[in-house]
Amino acid sequence: MYAILSAIYPPSDPNPNRISHYLTYVNTLNVTGLTFPLPVRDVPKFEKLNPTISVNVLCEGNDEGFVPIYISKERNRRHHVNLFLLEGTDEQGNDLQHYVWIKSMSRLVAGRTKHGHQTYVCNLCLHPFREKEVLDRRIPYCERHTRKKFCTPTRKTRRNVP
Repeated sequence: MYAILSAIYPPSDPNPNRISHYLTYVNTLNVTGLTFPLPVRDVPKFEKLNPTISVNVLCEGNDEGFVPIYISKERNRRHHVNLFLLEGTDEQGNDLQHYVWIKSMSRLVAGRTKHGHQTYVCNLCLHPFREKEVLDRRIPYCERHTRKKFCTPTRKTRRNVP
């Protein structure tokens, strides 16, 4: 909940990690019937309860870097939030999870390009593009060809697809 609030209401304070910045906004989200930390399977329920917010969730893949584990079907909502799911276990072996807001997808995938400036990142395949127009042309392809595990562009697909 706080990761989403930090994306929607970014503070001007140099310490955005302080929960106190977001306490006044907690009641702006409808979380009726949801438990936190929110399981990924309940993200669509959150989106249904909050019709102005769409959410994507990424996590760390084994050999693939970052992988999307939930991609919102809602494309044109006022607020779009990309979250990164951190998972681990505590000393007793209990599963722990924590969401953090991805403030810049371009910075997250910066190692995938030699381009030293901001890029436009496809939320489906996480491929960075130098120009927004190229990304806009790519999105319909990714929506059609996204495999169950989500698409990862190869040299072949980069050559054949605008």
